[in-house]
Amino acid sequence: VEPPAPSRATPEPPAAAPDDDDDDSKKIGRDVSPADGEKNDRGDVSPADGGGDDGSKKDEGESTRDGDNDSPSPPLKSSNPRPRSEWKTTVTPQDHSFLPTLGVTLWLGWNGFLVYLLVYLIWFAGPIFRAACAGALGLSLVLPRDVANWRERDDYEGEEGPPDEGKGGRMGVGRRFGYWCMHMAEMYFGLTTILEDEPSILRHDKDPAQKAVIFALEPHDILPYPVFAFSPALKRLPGRVGHDHSCLMTSVIFHLPILKQVYTWVSGAPIDKRTFRRRLEHGQSFSFIPGGVQEVTNLDPANPDDVVLYLRRRRGFVKLALASGSPVVPVFCFGVDGSYGYWIPRGKMVARIGRRIGFLPMVFWGRFGLPFGIPHPRKITVAVGSPIEFPELGEEGVTDEAVSEYHALFLQEMEALYDRHKADMGYGHRRLRII
Repeated sequence: VEPPAPSRATPEPPAAAPDDDDDDSKKIGRDVSPADGEKNDRGDVSPADGGGDDGSKKDEGESTRDGDNDSPSPPLKSSNPRPRSEWKTTVTPQDHSFLPTLGVTLWLGWNGFLVYLLVYLIWFAGPIFRAACAGALGLSLVLPRDVANWRERDDYEGEEGPPDEGKGGRMGVGRRFGYWCMHMAEMYFGLTTILEDEPSILRHDKDPAQKAVIFALEPHDILPYPVFAFSPALKRLPGRVGHDHSCLMTSVIFHLPILKQVYTWVSGAPIDKRTFRRRLEHGQSFSFIPGGVQEVTNLDPANPDDVVLYLRRRRGFVKLALASGSPVVPVFCFGVDGSYGYWIPRGKMVARIGRRIGFLPMVFWGRFGLPFGIPHPRKITVAVGSPIEFPELGEEGVTDEAVSEYHALFLQEMEALYDRHKADMGYGHRRLRII
């Protein structure tokens, strides 16, 4: 008996851009609300912003849903999540005793220190002490942010030996201090990381093209400190992806005394289009929070069970990823909310100021009730999804439709990542809102 001839399935056409009449909340499963495009860091358009970076402009009252486009759209490739048995989970026992608390204070406590110092210098300090402090702060501003950092090696030797020492490189005292702070923070927050698809990340690590991997982490909350989970000191990411990693954050930090050096020592870098492009061109992976400070303005104490992600207009990073062909990995942090109590002045003017300067004027307090102090020792879990593969279209080849398609896929994957972990993390009763 001859076997029947195999049938040929008709390939499905590529997904079309969502229609104006479609409800995005049905596709993504969350609320939709229009919001203004924004600028940050003294008016510079961030790669995470939707304003002007994706080639499309919308009026203030216009819906954020994408319009029709008759040109062919690129095929979308949704990730197929691996079974739980293949996830790599790394757990650090929580310890918020003296040394871990000191390490977190020397990392995150400088915000309050500078505020208190400024008040003291203005109202109480004598002329000699005031002059000495002004000189020290001025020196910090003049010195480069990477002073006492470490010289990069010309080669990467894999997992053998410490990633920061060896042939062609050495670690400076500043970077040693930053790495120690990261290890103390790891214990203070009892950090847990879950890599759902480590083999795919390693595949990019060994790819001869050496594409950068973009880790898009949510939510922002009051202070987005969970990005420390990707510090090279902790080795939570494998291979070169973790070794070369930087955490991009608001540029205003790198214009403040002491903070500019400390955040550089803990592998921080300013988030601006120039840094974004440079890291993509050099194949250096990084993490950032696309929702940005706008998510802080949407925190609502009256609805504490709402988890708000400001992502519908954050399309600029999608355009840059399509131009370079770099994969984007959705990342969600559980447990960060509740780290601080806060009071946020409301109004369009306050939101506009926050977008302009890169942080929101507000009052927050954490452990010991200190204003602008360190966060409560919340147990943090960072879930890392599968990489979303982006085609390399080049600067001129990126279309509005392609940006819309892959931006929608990113939102879909971010929500799916949240849904896979919400029950285990105690978030089953909470509502995710992507606005």
